[in-house]
Amino acid sequence: MISRKHRIMQVGFVLQSVTTAGPAIGTDTKRGVHVPLPSLGRWAARLAKPLSGVASAAVAGAFLIHSFGLQQMLTAASSANLWLLAGAMALGAVIQVVRAQRTLCLFGKNRQVSLFQSFAAMVVGHGIGDLVPLAPGGPVLRAVLTQRLTRIPVALSAGVYMVEGMLDVLTPALLIPYLLFVVPIPAWTRWVLAGVLAQAAVLLAILVVLAIRPRVRLARRLPFISAPRLVLRARQLGEGLRALSAGGPRQSVLIAAFSVLVLALSAGQIALFLRAFALTPSANGLLLLLVVMLSSGSIPFKIPALGTISAAAALPVAGIHGPNVGGYLLTSQFLLSSETPALGILVIGWWFVRGTGAFAGVKSRKAQSPSIPVLGIPRRKYSIHFPSARDVYPLKPSHVGREPPFSQRASRGLPQVSPT
Repeated sequence: MISRKHRIMQVGFVLQSVTTAGPAIGTDTKRGVHVPLPSLGRWAARLAKPLSGVASAAVAGAFLIHSFGLQQMLTAASSANLWLLAGAMALGAVIQVVRAQRTLCLFGKNRQVSLFQSFAAMVVGHGIGDLVPLAPGGPVLRAVLTQRLTRIPVALSAGVYMVEGMLDVLTPALLIPYLLFVVPIPAWTRWVLAGVLAQAAVLLAILVVLAIRPRVRLARRLPFISAPRLVLRARQLGEGLRALSAGGPRQSVLIAAFSVLVLALSAGQIALFLRAFALTPSANGLLLLLVVMLSSGSIPFKIPALGTISAAAALPVAGIHGPNVGGYLLTSQFLLSSETPALGILVIGWWFVRGTGAFAGVKSRKAQSPSIPVLGIPRRKYSIHFPSARDVYPLKPSHVGREPPFSQRASRGLPQVSPT
């Protein structure tokens, strides 16, 4: 008589042999089986990023050629001061490091995030994700990379990066009242700056409400939400949005100081680019150009060549004229748009050389994943020996209705299970 335990073992052994002996599902193992090719929609999605990036660069190039002329721009670009351009690029790398340090402060001391992990997720995420000009793919990819590198949930890091984007709008908006009331600017520029100031006021109100309001329990306020994962993601997103005030007043002041430092370094970078082409702006003109360039990249959706067009429109208003303006726009916009992807490529190359990073994390988790049990039995190889019919002896009447001891199973001819 075979017990229920041995029957389960037999079924698990059969299922295990079936699942491990056969070839992998989806492979072309038999003649005449055709593996379907990827659909046209998948190929279109793969080609969307490079084609959209090329289209954005083409729009910016066409605008500059139409406005300044190709020959004049190339002549001005060839006469630029290379040392000042190199200093501007080095200052751009310093700005990225300061942004990464600000992100560390937003995550707080309870999150185990290093400066290099924050820097790598930022430059790789924005360097690759921002190639799509119509959608903000950089923050999404950055949140996914942060989860791969530090195990921080995607929803929480997405909330932190939303707060970081709000700070990037609020910091240059501090200069807008001075520009509106002191600097003489055209009417259209006033309307643009007023719109940026209104956007900053709305974002500031959101941050203040998140800081003074207690945490909302979604299970009580929204009883129709029954999915626990959705409630967890919403809670993590809310925790990320409260990152500015979660560490206390001292931490909030430190984060604000890093934001002001980023603004000052950005002004220095623009000044170096202008000096490289022998352009000397006034202090008010530099502040106006700084606010316009930073505000053009803070809108929630991407417009191709918006940064180039806004900078070209702000240069005459800022009082910056000369034959080298076209070369300045061509060189500065190209270097600013290619700096983050170049840093991202360097980080990816470092990951592949060292065998660490987001890609190695996926491989290590696959290698360390435990084996899936079959019917509650560990995946071990068992050899089951069944006796022949002539060796099976009938049980005595005293053993009918109950299982014989294990020591008597060999003599009774019952199957034996031995791990190999």
